[in-house]
Amino acid sequence: MSDKSEKQLGKKLQGIDFKRILHDGIKEHVAETTASLGEAEKKYNENKSMKWVVTIIFFLIGCTLGYEVPKITNMLSSSKYSRVNLDALMKELLGEYGFNDIVTQELLVVAYEYNSQEPRFFSKYFAHQDPGIYDIPIGNATGSSSAAPTFFDPHQVNNQYGFTELQIDGGIICNDPSLYAYEMARDLYGYRKIRMLSLGTGEEPFTKVDPKTFDVASALAMNGEFIFNMDTYAADFYLKTNIPGGEKNYVRAQITSSLSMDAIAPKDIQNLKDAGTDMWNRNEVKIKEFIRTIIDERYHVASTPAKK
Repeated sequence: MSDKSEKQLGKKLQGIDFKRILHDGIKEHVAETTASLGEAEKKYNENKSMKWVVTIIFFLIGCTLGYEVPKITNMLSSSKYSRVNLDALMKELLGEYGFNDIVTQELLVVAYEYNSQEPRFFSKYFAHQDPGIYDIPIGNATGSSSAAPTFFDPHQVNNQYGFTELQIDGGIICNDPSLYAYEMARDLYGYRKIRMLSLGTGEEPFTKVDPKTFDVASALAMNGEFIFNMDTYAADFYLKTNIPGGEKNYVRAQITSSLSMDAIAPKDIQNLKDAGTDMWNRNEVKIKEFIRTIIDERYHVASTPAKK
């Protein structure tokens, strides 16, 4: 660069106020930074209360899970009620009496042995046929027959063959055991003239379904129907068609009810009594006629219509 060009450049640079430019640039940058910090602080203050709400919510959820999870885990790993009181009650009421001590010709108590996948027909007949399994106190048999899954643990019974059986409620395989009682009387004892009075314990109201709208959700909603009622309906149908004579020889008394299996509040007990009274009122005439027929035939009395 020539001396002349350098002098011209120097004159131009002397006309520029670098100090002012630098000051204005710093001032503008500081203003922008201050504005950004102010905006950030404003957003922080707006979200501050929401953060506390979220923190409190998660704290409450944590406390709830900490309290409920052990309860749920315990519920899933054990039954609702302890067997201790049930077994004690059976022993108190029935003592050590066995099936050979009963005064009637026969008594049938149904249970199910889980591990062997076999039914247990506790009775005088099977106590003679296979005493190693069936010659037990009646209280043990009723304790097994009462072991409804989820309500009570399986009843552990040590049979005379040295095995421990896990026995559960017979309602799992026969919610209406009158079918098995009929087959026992006919096939094991050889009776051909059989009369039966079958008393139900209540069932959920039955609702028909439309085949066009029946789906998986409908099936799940009817789970209780599949497990309990269908077995009962099948047994009732079989007995009605195989015991001749109609209601003269076979009477089934049942009532629809939504009572819980383990409701024990005073109002629930009263509802249970009311349901029993209602069932009797609905079936009183045919039950009395059924009993009258038996008495008349046994004592050779002329039959008269039963009065309500």
